[in-house]
Amino acid sequence: MNKDGLLLGEHTINLVIAVLVILVLVGGLYTMYNINRGNQDLEKSETALDIIIDRINFVKDSEELNEISVIIYPVKGWYLKSFNNFKSPEGEKELKKSWLCICDGAGCFGEKICKGFKEEDVFVDSSSTTFIPTGGYMMPAGIDSVSEKTLKFKDAVWEIIIFEEEDKISIRVGENVKNE
Repeated sequence: MNKDGLLLGEHTINLVIAVLVILVLVGGLYTMYNINRGNQDLEKSETALDIIIDRINFVKDSEELNEISVIIYPVKGWYLKSFNNFKSPEGEKELKKSWLCICDGAGCFGEKICKGFKEEDVFVDSSSTTFIPTGGYMMPAGIDSVSEKTLKFKDAVWEIIIFEEEDKISIRVGENVKNE
């Protein structure tokens, strides 16, 4: 019986087991990283939405002020979307007059943070954005207007203008948004 051949087989099995353990560990670390990154995106979106809601309440409660500017730091590539006329985002069961959401997709079907308003009409107004010429077409500066009530955050820093007129609150992009 050849002892060298048997010894080589044991080393091969140990090496294969070690490689499999390393692959499982790397896969686990990658999964944990993605879960943590997703949680950070939701937390960042929640902070941005809380700031917007705070400024909406400030404008709504103010007797003298009907417009305010605020800087937010949203997740790049996410969307600001409003739902109006008692329409709700997917997954929200509560009946509200309007909703404001920051979502990971234009349709607001995936990850999202939403806030409902019982009495206020809150609209995302992408029609009043600053437009810049690009190759013969006029494109919104720094944003993609997916629909009239949806804005895509293309930059990590945004100026948002919140204003009240005729019993509705509108949100639009500020003038200093730059296109990268």
